[in-house]
Amino acid sequence: MAHSCMDALIEHRSQFPALRNKLYLNYGGQGTMPQSSIDAIAKTYDHVQEVGPFHAAMFGWMVSEQDATRQALADELGGSAGSYALTQNVTEGCNIALWGIDWRDGDHLLTTDCEHVGVIHAVMQVQRRRNVELTFCALSGAKSKDEMVEIIDSAIAPRTRMVLISHVLWNTGQMLPVAEIATVCRRKNVLLLVDGAQSAGVAACDLGTEFGADFYSVTGHKWTCGPEGAGTFYVAPHALEFIQPTFVGWRGSSMDYKTGQPTGFTAGASRFEVGTGPIPILAGLRNSIAVHQAFGSPPQREELVLKNANRLIEKLSAIDRVECLLSKAESGLVSFRVEGANHRDVVGKLDALKIYVRTIPSPDCIRASVHYFTSDAEIDGLVTAIEEIMTSNRS
Repeated sequence: MAHSCMDALIEHRSQFPALRNKLYLNYGGQGTMPQSSIDAIAKTYDHVQEVGPFHAAMFGWMVSEQDATRQALADELGGSAGSYALTQNVTEGCNIALWGIDWRDGDHLLTTDCEHVGVIHAVMQVQRRRNVELTFCALSGAKSKDEMVEIIDSAIAPRTRMVLISHVLWNTGQMLPVAEIATVCRRKNVLLLVDGAQSAGVAACDLGTEFGADFYSVTGHKWTCGPEGAGTFYVAPHALEFIQPTFVGWRGSSMDYKTGQPTGFTAGASRFEVGTGPIPILAGLRNSIAVHQAFGSPPQREELVLKNANRLIEKLSAIDRVECLLSKAESGLVSFRVEGANHRDVVGKLDALKIYVRTIPSPDCIRASVHYFTSDAEIDGLVTAIEEIMTSNRS
């Protein structure tokens, strides 16, 4: 790891202006951008206007910016650059996969009872419009990784076409054994779509090797600490034959430039890109990835995330009437209950102290998100504030 001592961590944190004058513990909602990423976006917008936003050389520059971003994503997440489509967020990527399947009446789509509302609504719409059987398997009650695999395995039916899971559950912070679930799906000839909202940028994985997901959707604005509106959708090379673009545009098309007519789709995952987008924000995403990589490798950063999350779990669990949903961290998400308290009221009081966490509706709890550069002072500040709020509630 390039940095390990406290001075180096303080220096690294100084790159993030949103960390000043507050305790920020909401990376699962939106990450804090480093100043250099903000500057890269502004500089790139200035460049576009200085040279002119639409002419032959600018088009070539736009293509190179997109290519560079796909390569940066491949370097961070694994696989080849051609397997990445540039999207806005996780929900867009999941919709690309969901609507790209040639669903037939009676086909089966399997997901879990722990998914985010954006995905839940998307699968319900597929059910309504494609007459698909939809099952939410009860993963929330699983006591082990093996049981998670068994629950999904037993819920796969003869007409199951796709399984949709989260890599990290947004409500509890549990990490699913994706590689093992992928093995089950391959054995049963079922496609696997993974929501990577709470994993990309915090959980080390290599999409191009043993991981096994057919599709993996990522947002850049959470743990990666990039700008909102910059995400990606990974498609394993073999899986390109199983889905087709639903929304179609010039960016994903191959063209005959003599006639100006489309001749088909681009060779890789970029076929799922549609039209003109905010190219300058890609510079911010690439810069944020580079900032993280300069600090340490994905496994090294994940180790620090888990260390911080376990520290928070230990301290919260020592408070009377506070219960953490997990006894040991599996990600950067730490969800906990405060007995006898309205969790929205607690979060509101923390907001007033400039300590930023959030509530989760199901299960009813509070969720804090700690990153690899979260400080001991931030963790201690949240714990102290919870103790003081509980004391004031009793008096």
